[in-house]
Amino acid sequence: MGTARDVYVATWTKELASLGVAAPKPPRTRIFSSPPTNPCIDLGETDAVEASFWCSKDGTVYVSAFAAKEWTKAYARAAKRRGVLASDAAKAGTSQAKLLAGYPLVGTTTELAHELGHWVQEVTGQYAWYEKRIASADFDVSNKAKATSELAADCMAGWVQGRTAVDGTWVDTGIGAWAHRATMAELGFDIDNVKAGFRFPPEKPADIIGYGSSYTRLKMYDVGDQAGRTGKPGLSTCTKAAATHMGSPLPPMP
Repeated sequence: MGTARDVYVATWTKELASLGVAAPKPPRTRIFSSPPTNPCIDLGETDAVEASFWCSKDGTVYVSAFAAKEWTKAYARAAKRRGVLASDAAKAGTSQAKLLAGYPLVGTTTELAHELGHWVQEVTGQYAWYEKRIASADFDVSNKAKATSELAADCMAGWVQGRTAVDGTWVDTGIGAWAHRATMAELGFDIDNVKAGFRFPPEKPADIIGYGSSYTRLKMYDVGDQAGRTGKPGLSTCTKAAATHMGSPLPPMP
């Protein structure tokens, strides 16, 4: 995990330098398996045990060890029930049994990459802009800001993983690609509707509350992955893609 963090942060730091954001303070990383003491999450919230999160108040990415053990397994079980795990395994170059055993460390890097997207938003001034709008009493303003921020971070996860794969700073394998997308799909909570090739029922932007479904989250992840692999910028590509998808205003750009 430390290596993935270092590689991803170094990749983003280089990208940010090209935008005039020099030497941002790297985030701290803390892996937890029980509710961590922190200034951002009310420990009464059940997802504090399960989900990774970025805490702007102490500059830390909290990475869930609990979720990492389960989410690629959950996707694989759903894919098997739907009769599409065999095609997944063939494309990944492995067996169905191995996919069913799960790839927690690879899945965790995808969660980490998403949360580092929020760190990038933080150091560029976007995060505070999103948070102000999320606090709005107008539900449409609040919801669009939340969804845009999260979908941009999904895209940025794809971007940094695609960029590091092309740069050769992180190992890129068929199994890795499967685990990244299995994690994103599970985070969208629609895995029981999966079809071969990580295809899901379309979701209208107007139906998104807070986070997108598996369809939307994978859509944004793949936008970022393609951008990273083809040398396109990460922050502007992903910010614009998410805002355009949600029909929301653009946050500030460096």
